[in-house]
Formats: sequence, structure tokens, C-alpha cells
Amino acid sequence: MPELSIIVPVYKTEKYLPKCIDSILSQTFTDFELILIDDGSPDRCGEICDEYASKDSRITVIHQENKGVSAARNAGLDVASGTYIGFVDSDDWIESEMYEVMLSEKKRLRADILFCSYIMRSEEGTPLTTQKQREICFSDTDALLSSLFQKPLPTGGVCWNALIQKDMIGKTRFMEGLTMKEDITFLFDVFIRCRNGFMISKPLYNFRQQQESATRKSLPLALYNTLPANMVLIKRARAYGRRLEGLAVDKSIDDGIRFYRLVNKDTSLSDIIKQKSISSSIKRYIFRLLLMSGFRRLLSRQAFHGYIHEFIRM
Repeated sequence: MPELSIIVPVYKTEKYLPKCIDSILSQTFTDFELILIDDGSPDRCGEICDEYASKDSRITVIHQENKGVSAARNAGLDVASGTYIGFVDSDDWIESEMYEVMLSEKKRLRADILFCSYIMRSEEGTPLTTQKQREICFSDTDALLSSLFQKPLPTGGVCWNALIQKDMIGKTRFMEGLTMKEDITFLFDVFIRCRNGFMISKPLYNFRQQQESATRKSLPLALYNTLPANMVLIKRARAYGRRLEGLAVDKSIDDGIRFYRLVNKDTSLSDIIKQKSISSSIKRYIFRLLLMSGFRRLLSRQAFHGYIHEFIRM
């Protein structure tokens, strides 16, 4: 069995896929399997995956009907045989030493889960920003879970810069009903099993920010689609105590207010009725959370009154 399984969901990234795969195959750490999941891509992605697989025995290709990134990652997890799991998105690429460095650090630190820093890139590959991050130690399960509700998220709240022990994942899978924040809900369930985690400062992952992505073309809809995931996280946090539930509610209200402002300033929705509908839904969402936090006393008095003041001004 390989030491590492690298899972890559593939959909409509024909232009970028070869660079992604090449960056994985050129890793200085070589004991891995690469699982490419062609998620019903309508372009040549499926053919490109098969071409690479015919040349490298470490590659496994799964072809399936289009079901979304969560279902694609789940298909990869179902067949992964490595001791460790890594995820890469098919329009991104990784540094050649990424997994050698991360595996070495993970073993040295005896971490159940390890994250690396990353570089935000333009669609053409030009560096935009590097996630400036100091090394962080999440000393226990509570620290890991709490990190998911910090502002900003210290690890990025994504899976593609993570290295995870497979036994920490177990039967956990990505929620296929979510269109946004599926990474965070997955990480929440993984963190429950972890005793500790680390974030290293070295940027080893290159995240390509596509201008034509569905998220960027319709920002209000993308923001609105994060709200169901927030409610899922609140319910899960509730099982681990009032403090964690309070952090989840605080982050969700903060998100809602910020999203409301962005939606009302965004010009990508030409249909003003649609924009008003989204705004109204976000206000109802915030009101529901304020009621919940008030009845359950989940927020400090100062935070609660501050949010009430913000809500009245909306």
C-alpha cells in the first residue's frame, strides 16, 4: 500500500489539469497513489486523466456522472488505501516538495492533521497574496474545533492544504447536499477524532483564483449558499458544549451581516427582485440566530447588543 493517497476531483478544468497532475507526479516524495475523479466533465478532462493513467501506474481514474465536488472527493476516499490523505483541486498546483515537507513535519510533530500555508494566484498564475501565517499548534481537539469559528480562519478552512491521517477520517465523508463550506463541515467531523494539529508557515500550495468561476460570477448566490452549512455547524457544535456553540453562532451572525452588506453592494445580480429576496433571506437568518443566542445566552452581553444594533441598521 502507498503511504499517501492524493485525491483530485476533476470538472471543467481542461486548461489547467495537466499542470496540476504534473506538479503531483513531480513530487520529491514518490510513495503515493493519485486518484483522479472525472466528475462527468463535458470537456477533455476525462481523456486527459486516462492518458496520464496509461503512463503512470500510480494513477487511478474514476469516471462518474456529474455529482459535484463533495461526491467526487467521497468517491476518492472510498478507494484510497494510503496511510495519509491529501486533496488537490484540479485547477491548482503544488510545490514539488509539498508532501515530503508535510509528511516529515507531521511525523516530527506527531500531528494528527497538518496544514501548510498557500499562495493565492491569478487565473494566469501570477502571485496575488501569500497567506502570511505563523506556525500554529492546536494542542487538543477543542483548539482544533474552535479554530473553525475564528475570524479569520487560521488554516483557511479548506482541505486542499491539509495532510490527514486516514484513521482520523474513518467513515467521515463530505456532505453532498452543500454547495459551499463543505470543507469546513468535513473538517469539523475529522477534528473530533484528532488529538492535535499544526499549521506550518511554508507556502506549498498554489490556489488559482478563476475570474469565471461560478462563485466569482455570482457572489450574492455564493454567499447565500454558505448559510445552510453554518446552521449545520451550529447544530454539531451544540453537542460539544455551550462555549463552542457560542463561537459557531457568533461567527455565523458575523458572516450574515457581512454577507448582507456585500449582497446589497454587488452589481452582478441584474434582477433586483432576486437581490432583494436574497437580502430578506439573510435578514431572517440573522434574526433567527439572534433569537437563538438570546434565549440560550450564547453571546456576551456586549456582543449580543452590538449585533442587535447592527441588525436594526440593516
